[in-house]
Order: sequence, then C-alpha cells, then structure tokens
Amino acid sequence: MFVTQKARERDISYTMAATKKYFTLDILIFYYAEVHSLKAYLQKIIKEESYKQAYDSDDAQSDFFLQAPDSVHYRELLNCSFVCLSKEPTTEHPQFSAIEQYARMKDVIQKAQERLFSASRSKPDNIITLGYKRVFEDGKANTVPSGITNCVVNTIITALQAPEWEKLLER
Repeated sequence: MFVTQKARERDISYTMAATKKYFTLDILIFYYAEVHSLKAYLQKIIKEESYKQAYDSDDAQSDFFLQAPDSVHYRELLNCSFVCLSKEPTTEHPQFSAIEQYARMKDVIQKAQERLFSASRSKPDNIITLGYKRVFEDGKANTVPSGITNCVVNTIITALQAPEWEKLLER
C-alpha cells in the first residue's frame, strides 16, 4: 500500500489501529515521497511468482505475512512499521525472490555488519554498525569470527533480534 495524503484517511484505520502515533505518519508523509507499511513494501518488492514457487501455493502472498495465530506484536511490526523512500522519484523498486530460510536473524545482521566494515576503510556510517568496532591485536584481526566486536549497546540490533523479526525472516 502506497500512502499519500488522500489515501491516508482510508488506510489509516488498519495500518495504525494498534497505535496512537498518527503524528508520526503525518511527519513521514511530509518528508518522504513514498511511505509504505512494512508489509505493503515487502509485498511490493518480493516477486509474487517466487511465493508461489517457494511455498507451492497460488495465493501464498495474500496470506503469507499475516496468519491467524500471529501475535499482536508481530501484526504491529508489519502494519505499524514504515518504509520511507526519499523525495527523489523512484522509477522502479528492486525486486527480490522469496526463498527458504537458511540463516537466523543474528547471522544476517552479523553478515551485513561484516560487509559494511569490509567496504569501509574507517568506521562505517550505518545504524547497524553503531556501537561496533573492528577488533585488532598486534596489527592483525583478532580471533573473533567476524573481526568486529560490540563495545556499546545498539538497541536497533537488539530490536532486530526480537522474535517478531525472526518470524518475518522465516516467512
């Protein structure tokens, strides 16, 4: 679902029903050209055919992210978290394929951090690398498998390791 000023009144009832953060959505719409619920954005960027192939179903995408036994916290994550895209016009969104899960969220985060650190000569400027640093001993990388270590708590990483994000990764 693409949220605009006109669509906001219609869509606000189900995307924001579980929260009172109406002002947040208004601010996001003001600063960003596109504002999507997390669920709507994922449905937009993941190829529908890949759902059908990976999960052997004709309507996999329609019920894929939300299912009857899902917790309130998981539903809020999908419906009340937003993906914002810059004011620069985007002609086409990237497309990804649904595949079976081969890693846990902790592993995905660690791999992303490793790539960010390896691509940067200095400390990477990214929210998932805040509170992390390279580990060196005598000019060589330490025996820490990733070569990076946590030196300050990063609450974003803590939040990404919550059961709701793990469930989303599984699906």
